[in-house]
Amino acid sequence: MRDLPGPGRLGPVLAHGLGQAEGPLPLLLLAAAGAVVATAALLGRRDARDLRGARAGALGAGARPDRCVVLPAVVTTVADHPLTRLALRAAGVGLAALVLAVAAFGSVDGSRNIAPGLVLTGVWGGLVPASLLLGPVWRPVNPLRTLSAGLARLAADRDETATRPLPDRLGWWPAAAGMLAFSWVALVLPGRPVTLLVFLLLYGLAQLGAALVYGQAWFARGEALEAYSTVLGSMAPVTRDAAGRLALANPRTRLADSRPAPGLLGVAAVVIGANLFDAILESDAWHGLALGATQEVVGTAVLAACVLVTYAVAAAVVRRRGLVPALLPAAAGWAAAHHLVPVLLEWRALLPALPPPPPLPVLATASFGLLLAGHVAAVVVGHDRAVAGYGPVAAPGAQLEFRALLIVLLLAAVTLVFGRV
Repeated sequence: MRDLPGPGRLGPVLAHGLGQAEGPLPLLLLAAAGAVVATAALLGRRDARDLRGARAGALGAGARPDRCVVLPAVVTTVADHPLTRLALRAAGVGLAALVLAVAAFGSVDGSRNIAPGLVLTGVWGGLVPASLLLGPVWRPVNPLRTLSAGLARLAADRDETATRPLPDRLGWWPAAAGMLAFSWVALVLPGRPVTLLVFLLLYGLAQLGAALVYGQAWFARGEALEAYSTVLGSMAPVTRDAAGRLALANPRTRLADSRPAPGLLGVAAVVIGANLFDAILESDAWHGLALGATQEVVGTAVLAACVLVTYAVAAAVVRRRGLVPALLPAAAGWAAAHHLVPVLLEWRALLPALPPPPPLPVLATASFGLLLAGHVAAVVVGHDRAVAGYGPVAAPGAQLEFRALLIVLLLAAVTLVFGRV
C-alpha cells in the first residue's frame, strides 16, 4: 500500500485503490482475452459479409459514414464567449499560483500539503476523464499559454511575428519527454512539495522559453499537460464540425483516418509504460525488495525500462503497419483505469462536501471495464485502419501482431492491478 499525497487523508490507498480483485484472477484473464478475440472475430465476420455485399453491388467493405450531431448553438456560443475564455484562463493562472504558493510555503510533509496531490492526482489524473469526455480541455485553461501571451504583448509582438515555425520533425516528442518527467516526479519522488516546486518552476521556465522561440504553437505538442489532454481528447465524443460548431461524433472515424505525427507512439509508450511501472510499485514483489538508499536509482531505471521496452515492442508491431493511432485507446484505457480511484479520493479530500465514492467492488468492476473497453476500442480502430490500408482480404493478417500485443498488454494490466504478484 502507498499513501497518496493530499490533505486530510483518512488512510492509505490500496494499490490503485483496488487491491485484490473480488473474482478469481484466471476468470478475469479469460474474460479479458476473450473480449479481444471475440471483438476481432465479429469484425472479421462483418468484413466477410460486407465483402460479399460489395461483390453484389452493395456498400463496399470498410466504408463507414461519418455522422455528426451538432449541439444547440447556445452551447458553442457560451463555450466560445470571451468571458468564458477569460474565466478559464483566470482559473488556470489562479490554480498555478495556488499550487506554487502551497508547495513553497505549506507543510514540507507531503501528506499534509495539498500541492502534490492537487497536481499529480487532481489535475494530471483529472485530465483523463475530462479530456476523454469533453475533448482537449486543458488548452483554454493552460496557465503557460496565458503567461506566454502576456510576455508576447510586453515584447510588443502580440502576433508573434518574431517566432520561428515549429519543425515538423519535433512532432509529439517534446510532450512525450515532459510526460515522462511528470511521471518520474509522481512515481519515483512522490509526495515531496519542495521537489515538486523546483520541478514546476524549471518546467515552466523551459516551456516559456520554447514559446518565445516558437510561439503559442509550441504548447499544442510541446507542453505535457496540453498534449496529453489533446491526445486523449481525440477520443472524446465532443468535437468540432467543419464550421467550428461543437458537436457529437464517433471518435472511431477520427482515429481511423488520422495521420500521426512523429512521437505519437512515444506518448502512448509513456502512458502505458508509466502505468505499468506504477503497477509494479504496488506489487508484493517490489515491496519485498530491500532497496534502501538505492530505491530512487532503481525506480528511475525500472521506469525508464518500462517505457523503453513498451516503445520498442510497440514500434516493432504497429509502426510498419500504420496502426499507431489504434494504440491510443488502449493507452487511454490504462490511464482511465489507473486514475479512477485516486482522482475520486483526491477530489473527495479537497472537497469534503462531495458524495462518497462507490463501494470498492463497484470501483474494481469499473476499472476492469475501462481497461477492457480501451483494448476493445483499439481492436476496432486497428481493424478500420488495416481495412483502409490493406483491403478487407489482407487486413486480418496485417492485424495479427497488433492484436497479440493488445492481449499481452491487457493480461499484464489485469495481472498487476487485480492479482497479487
